[in-house]
Amino acid sequence: MFKTTLSYLSLFVLVLLFALLNSCKKDIPLSPLSVNNKNYYPLEKGRYWVYQVDSFYYNDFTSSIDTFSFELKEYIESEIKDDKGNTSYRLERYYRNNSTENWQLKRVWQASFSKNSAIKSEENIRFVKLLFPIKQNLKWNGNAYNTLGEQNFEYTDVHKKISLGTLDFDSVCTVLQMADTSLISIDYHSEQYAANVGLVKKRKMSLQDTRSTIQASIPIVERANKGTDVIYTIISYGK
Repeated sequence: MFKTTLSYLSLFVLVLLFALLNSCKKDIPLSPLSVNNKNYYPLEKGRYWVYQVDSFYYNDFTSSIDTFSFELKEYIESEIKDDKGNTSYRLERYYRNNSTENWQLKRVWQASFSKNSAIKSEENIRFVKLLFPIKQNLKWNGNAYNTLGEQNFEYTDVHKKISLGTLDFDSVCTVLQMADTSLISIDYHSEQYAANVGLVKKRKMSLQDTRSTIQASIPIVERANKGTDVIYTIISYGK
């Protein structure tokens, strides 16, 4: 009788320990290396992001660089369901010259998730912005859902701390979208995404040296005289 009671007691203790262990596991927060990295591309009605946009226009006719700056706000206005039950989000884009002006709605884009990627429709052209799970050096075709031709995107830095102005971000992933350089031109596109925030910085550079004499010893970025360099930097975000 004593042995039987002891056996039942031992079994009860083992079951209790197993339950406690499982309970503890559920309380462990997900790390940035979790398979589910959708927090780098948060989609939710009411979210917004405000960017300072600085544009540099290289004019080979006047041999000058013209600078223009403005503010851009992206706002998730609503959630949209199609006839198959798929969810996308209406992304409204507002512009103003500075903080003293009212916002003006200029464009409407869309954002969504596929099974393992983050999608953004820009002027009705769909791009694969992120691929999950996020891993260093992971590559994918950013034009998989459009007709622009294959273009490799790649994670060149993952889960790194950065600061942008007065804002600090603990975990940021850098996506290199294009890096083509020759003796007379450079095309460089990149985007950076922060966990629980989304896009925090973007750069699109397309420059050329159109002079008849090329000074090859000078980097193309320093001697370029034609093209554009546009930089988006986040200045506020929230819901």
